Amino acid sequence: MCSNRISESKTILPIGMLSLVIAIAWPNFFHPAGGLAQSLSDGGRGLMFGLSIGINLFAAFQAGRRRPSGNRTAGQ
Repeated sequence: MCSNRISESKTILPIGMLSLVIAIAWPNFFHPAGGLAQSLSDGGRGLMFGLSIGINLFAAFQAGRRRPSGNRTAGQ
C-alpha cells in the first residue's frame, strides 16, 4: 500500500521539485567560511541537484508508463 503511493508520479514530482528549490536557494542561506566547508557546501548542493534530476526523471518515466498507449500495436 505505501510502496504504491510512493511510486506514483504525483507523489514523487513535488519531492523532486522541492530538492531543486533547495539546491537553487542553497547559496543564499548557507555561507561557509573555510575551504573545507565551501567544498562540503558545493558537494551538498550538487547532491541536491543530482537527487532532483533523478527523482524528476523517475517521475516522468512513471507517468509515461501509466499513460495509455492508444491503438498502436507492439510491432510498430
